[in-house]
Amino acid sequence: SSDDDGDDAPQEDLDEDADAEKLFADPSLHPAYRYNSLCLLKSGGTVRHALFKVVLWPGFDKFILSLIILNCITLAMDEPGADGGGPQGTLGDMLTVLDSIFTWAFIVEFVLKILTYGLLLHPGSYMRNSWNLLDGLIVVTSIIELASASSGGGDSSMGAVRALRA
Repeated sequence: SSDDDGDDAPQEDLDEDADAEKLFADPSLHPAYRYNSLCLLKSGGTVRHALFKVVLWPGFDKFILSLIILNCITLAMDEPGADGGGPQGTLGDMLTVLDSIFTWAFIVEFVLKILTYGLLLHPGSYMRNSWNLLDGLIVVTSIIELASASSGGGDSSMGAVRALRA
């Protein structure tokens, strides 16, 4: 029937790995666009459309990739020395601050993507992508580690999971 070839057909054919330029130019082509997000943001709404434009902007992925690369470098610098402790003094303080900055940046990315794509219930949602599942697990673990460190819990046993962010 003619309904099978209608406006919904391109949305069915595209997934998150589709041509980024097409999706950025027309976010409505993304499979998650036509669904509400978290029962808060309506499909096609101004805020949701703006979120799609931010998350689908090619520079957004490049920025996040740059943060991941910088995070890898700082994680390598945070290696324990022969005495079993990490870097001390100014370097240690700087790496601690950078770790918090990276954690918060990845939390913002996580929240933006969930608000944009929705969490789970529809095609194209955040948790329906295997990379996002891994990313979400790492971010949630980082949040727990950050909370543990701020409550005086010291080094968390989950600290090794930080390496997965890289």
